[in-house]
Amino acid sequence: MSRDYLYNLLERYQSGNCTDEEREIVEAWYDSLGKKYVLPEISEEELEAIGGRMWTHAINKSASPSAKEIEPINQAKVVRLWPKVVAAAAVVGIVICAALLFNLSYKDRYLDHQERIAAIDKSIVKENLTDSLMMVVLADGSKVTLHSGAKVIYPSEFEKDKREVYLSGEAFFEVSKNPERPFSVFSNNLVTKVIGTSFFIRSGNLPESEVEVVTGKVLVTANNQGLFSSNSKKELYITPNQKVTYNEDSKDLVPAIVENPKPLKNAQAIAEFGFNYKNVSLKQILNDIESTYGINIIPDDSRIYNCTFTGDLNGENMYSKLDLICQTTGMSYEVNNLSIIIKGNACSV
Repeated sequence: MSRDYLYNLLERYQSGNCTDEEREIVEAWYDSLGKKYVLPEISEEELEAIGGRMWTHAINKSASPSAKEIEPINQAKVVRLWPKVVAAAAVVGIVICAALLFNLSYKDRYLDHQERIAAIDKSIVKENLTDSLMMVVLADGSKVTLHSGAKVIYPSEFEKDKREVYLSGEAFFEVSKNPERPFSVFSNNLVTKVIGTSFFIRSGNLPESEVEVVTGKVLVTANNQGLFSSNSKKELYITPNQKVTYNEDSKDLVPAIVENPKPLKNAQAIAEFGFNYKNVSLKQILNDIESTYGINIIPDDSRIYNCTFTGDLNGENMYSKLDLICQTTGMSYEVNNLSIIIKGNACSV
């Protein structure tokens, strides 16, 4: 229980972002001050001062009385001191309740990377000190392929409601599906959460941390956003052929399409034999590319769909397909985060 936590509690009360339980804690303490302040209108300076007084008041009231305060007590004295005793007990009780609430509600989110690792019961450490790939099979059947220099730390047995591992370096994960026990990988700046899927993680001493999805869907969260932060730029879902890179300067997650998108598993047939066209509309061709690679392709003018293309695109990767189409039709494309924008002259029907 720290002074910072008390400040955070007051700030979240002021902005309306605290829970009902926390609101009751703050208001009970506020009542004990004799309603000197109107909390929603507290300035930052007042907020800091109040937080300091709240902390100091709680410590002082919970300490032993000084020698000056120790006097013979008669019945009248007890009556006069009782409201003060109640107030002191209330403040101490509020702080204790706040501490309990803090420990119960935020313990997992408060632990930093190294503290989480230290808290693992019967941890197993596997490090690839070779120049070859090294496969590690976890207790739930999930597989981790460690690249050279990578290290993974995990419990000998996962908990009933979650599966957590810790990675340094680059690895490929094939996670056994289990909706009742989500799988989380803590890797330096990122937390990657899945149920069952496969993906690459590159972290450790690299300049940037990155997650790249091969199958399924994962939720990537920045692992440095602090106890009470809530920011959409710190959390992203990505799917096959998409990746997220952690930007060290902005502390944000940057989504992008992978350098060499691969055909989805359910699109293997069309990927091998279905890209030979003769006078076919671009709408059909671009839809084929979209469904094959799971990448959103958008024309800047819908009339581009009316243009036609003739050619054999089999054997070409996704970007080569787009290059050939644009060269033939006089168009161009650009990658915009997780989408591809097709630009060019519109065609009439």
